[in-house]
Amino acid sequence: MTTKLRLYNGALYAIGERPLSTLTDSVESRRALDEKYQNFVDYVLQQGYWKCALRTSQLDYDPSVTVSFGYQNAFVKPSDHVKIFKFASDEFLNNDVTQRTEDSSWWFASLTTVYVQYVSNSTSYGADLTKWSALMATYGELLLASWVVDRLNPGMAKEGLHRDLKQALDNALAKDAMEGPAVFAPHSGWAAARGGYGWRANRGNWPNMF
Repeated sequence: MTTKLRLYNGALYAIGERPLSTLTDSVESRRALDEKYQNFVDYVLQQGYWKCALRTSQLDYDPSVTVSFGYQNAFVKPSDHVKIFKFASDEFLNNDVTQRTEDSSWWFASLTTVYVQYVSNSTSYGADLTKWSALMATYGELLLASWVVDRLNPGMAKEGLHRDLKQALDNALAKDAMEGPAVFAPHSGWAAARGGYGWRANRGNWPNMF
């Protein structure tokens, strides 16, 4: 099972540093890793369409938003959105909506309801380290190692580390793609809190997505 301490110690092992006993050890290596960890999860999630992080929602447009030009209906992006995988007109994600635009906070389209599948950094999805595969965790360990090696072990030769990092990502993505369709957790969370953006339960088998 992947944990934050495992990721930290895997990173330290990769650069020849002593492991931590706890996440509160008062040592330079823990402080260096803490600083890098702030952006770590989102960075890892950006690298692929990890099944443990895929979340699907039905979105209704926000009638309170007035659009001056272009597609007239605005859909708020979920607060846990990292990157989009599918934007469809049907709940089974078969019919991609290609006629759309977006900005930092909204998607715009002519439809009134859309179905969006995206990589989520929610603690119930991509940020839940216990859902990461062993290969995904290995990539994470080496990524953290590459981010702190100059600070903790500046004399270390880095070519091998960078090569191993690339190979670990390739292996993790390949394995993730072979494992079949994503399994969706019960819908809950941000949508209900926002008011008009309800989740809708899956009513059939999702199509293969890879």
